Amino acid sequence: MKIICNSGHRMGGRVNKGFTLIEILISITILSIVILIIGGALRLGISSVDRGKAEVEKIDRLRSLVLLLDRQISSAVQTTHTVNGENIVWFTGDNKGCSFLSTSSLWGRREGLIEITYAVEEGDREDFRITETERLPGEKDGLRLTIFPDLKDAEFAYFTYDTDGNPQWLKDWTEKDKFPVAIALRIKGKALDHNLIFPLMSKGIMKQQQPASISNKEELGRRLLPFR
Repeated sequence: MKIICNSGHRMGGRVNKGFTLIEILISITILSIVILIIGGALRLGISSVDRGKAEVEKIDRLRSLVLLLDRQISSAVQTTHTVNGENIVWFTGDNKGCSFLSTSSLWGRREGLIEITYAVEEGDREDFRITETERLPGEKDGLRLTIFPDLKDAEFAYFTYDTDGNPQWLKDWTEKDKFPVAIALRIKGKALDHNLIFPLMSKGIMKQQQPASISNKEELGRRLLPFR
């Protein structure tokens, strides 16, 4: 009797030799690539969701700020004051900003009159920002807030009608006895480009109004503001 040992076992005419090392390495490589693709897709999806949430929050903050500005501007009061012996309406404006009296404050104060000043300022990186300052009428010091940071360009304009009733936009407001009908603000940044128009709803002339009392700057500064 002879016993013959073979490296493989014949089963139905086939030789079962198992997986070779190269086949195993190829399988591991393919599996790793698949895992990397799936992981990358998951990270991309999560990143897209985060970016989407950030964009929604940004739009919501912009919307909230525009509503606050609309309320503030529409609450402008056409009162008068004396400048160099001349009684003129309390409103000044050019393409870099404007100033007027309002009963609405971004800081939450509601009573009395507040002097509001919007200004386009240059930043340190060849950029622009728009600030809002609130103070008691006639005072120099006030509460200052950056409402639109990191802008590439910003400009104010003022809507009115000429003596013939024709509509026109002005970059400089020189009228001394009336307000503009609306204020336009063009803002352009890295991810925004908007033309905002705010109508002035106030009518008539108020001779006197008790000014607001703005105090405790640190307490007001801790309030949650639309833009930091």
